[in-house]
Amino acid sequence: LSQGHQKKESGIDVTLKDARLRLPSWDKKKSGFTCTIKSGKINAIMGQSGCGKTSLLYAIQGRKDIQRKGLISLAHRHPLETFLSDKVGYVPQEDVMHSDLTVFETVYFSARARRLTDEPRLIENDVKFVLAKLDMSEKYEKITETLSGGEKKRVNIAIEIAACPKLLLLDEPTSGLDSVICDKLFDLLSIIKQNAFCPVNIIMIIHQPSFELFQKIDHVIFLTPQCFLAYQGDRKQALAHVHKSIREMSLNESDKLQVYKSLNECDKCIYALRFHPNNEHHSEHHNDTSNNPEINIVEPPLIKLSINRRSIFKPIFFLIHRTLVQMCMRNYATESIYGFAFFILGLTIGKLFKNQTQLCDIKTLPSIYFLISFGFGMAACISSLRLFGIEMADKTFIRESRNYYHPFQYWLAKTIVDLIHLFSYPLLFLTMLYIEIEPRSTFGQYYGILLVTAFACTGIGQFVSVACQRTENSYLAATLIALISCLISGFNPTKREKLNSLVFFSFSRHIQRQLFIYDMDRYIQTSTTSNYGSVWSTQVEYLREYYSFNDVENSVGWLLGIGIISRLLTIIFLYGRSEYRSKLRFYFSKLFIGYQAR
Repeated sequence: LSQGHQKKESGIDVTLKDARLRLPSWDKKKSGFTCTIKSGKINAIMGQSGCGKTSLLYAIQGRKDIQRKGLISLAHRHPLETFLSDKVGYVPQEDVMHSDLTVFETVYFSARARRLTDEPRLIENDVKFVLAKLDMSEKYEKITETLSGGEKKRVNIAIEIAACPKLLLLDEPTSGLDSVICDKLFDLLSIIKQNAFCPVNIIMIIHQPSFELFQKIDHVIFLTPQCFLAYQGDRKQALAHVHKSIREMSLNESDKLQVYKSLNECDKCIYALRFHPNNEHHSEHHNDTSNNPEINIVEPPLIKLSINRRSIFKPIFFLIHRTLVQMCMRNYATESIYGFAFFILGLTIGKLFKNQTQLCDIKTLPSIYFLISFGFGMAACISSLRLFGIEMADKTFIRESRNYYHPFQYWLAKTIVDLIHLFSYPLLFLTMLYIEIEPRSTFGQYYGILLVTAFACTGIGQFVSVACQRTENSYLAATLIALISCLISGFNPTKREKLNSLVFFSFSRHIQRQLFIYDMDRYIQTSTTSNYGSVWSTQVEYLREYYSFNDVENSVGWLLGIGIISRLLTIIFLYGRSEYRSKLRFYFSKLFIGYQAR
């Protein structure tokens, strides 16, 4: 890979000292892992299923903590140090990516957000190089949703490699790949492990590699079925070590046959691990490893106000750009449907009350206000669910927060783009409403109150989308909130009937009240010159008293407050459900029900 840096930097060595994993099966009496995993090499964590490989990788990544006595350092830094955010790459076992971007866009936008000081042309060349090495050159312009499982796996890997991390963690990168592509992947890893910029520490979990792939691994970390460290060191000496350990044991002939029957060196090692003694062995003492590594590590503060990023605003601009591409180029049909829905909604409500407004019957106006608040409010809540809901459901937000986007940056960028909806949806709704009926107040007054309503309702939708872990639950919750808001709005039953304290939390109430005030002021102003003057005045005062619209409630202020509080809760839940590299975030996430490292 080409690099925008001239000076060669040091790599990230991973050092574990008495690192005890938090596993139900972990024996508290036994020691933890003690070893050093050097950079510039391909390191493989291997062992039978359930031996703790993924938990060990998660601990190195900082996604799971270890027991208190142990220590893990990444180049003498705590795994949760924010400084490491764009220096550690993690390829999950699941193929997590945006389904509405092309292959090139998926890899490029990720690399662009992490390599903030590199030129765009340099990053573009690196992306093409990585994709070419993974045999994806002819798939540049394909939407990722249309890719096969193996192709998605290659894009999944390319996302992290093109970002040029110093520490690259891969969870079963060869699953779903054929032999040819596996060879290409390992050839690429062999290139990047010793590049011109810095040596890269490559640590992977891998199951049953072929003989050829096993020969390309430099170092291995073998775990026994009971999660003991059987061996850590040079791959060439691994087989001799594990065989030496089991030769000292008295195995029956059938077990010996099982250990030695395979012709594959890797399989022999895995079979031998099944019978390896659990003697708390650490690592083989070679020139590049140590049985007792020194760790000088400073615990990161729980709260750190400084940001270890070269730019705060660049990632926001990149995310705005990507979101606009997704919205305008990929999902324009969906955007059109939502816009058309508001258009039709305004037309329908206008048609329903066209005759009543022509008769100047003021008594029907509260029903119009109620339906406007119900229809527009529910549509605004539901339409805003996709702002964060899609990224939460497909886990792309979690992946992106892991390495580069702070949750607040993510929220701010998406909210800026959502301003398009905030201003356009009330306009589309009122355009058709005013064609069918003509309220007494001005278009600007109606637009202003619906704009504030959209602010409140989209805030509710944003919060629901990040609070609910399942898409169907978020849609149900948004619908129920809109319905309950209308039921407690004081329309029927009225505010005086045991709803006095609840109506303040109803966006529907505040819309109805404010629209009533705007229209009634106009009716009263024209009552002196109209034949209906005395009738209007009587009806207006009756409605004011019946619905308690004369009470001091500050409707606009309450709508703004609902929108602001909902957005603050959205930021809090985004932070808690993210995997942003921070000690405060790590412990804060544990407060959320159902949270688990993904």
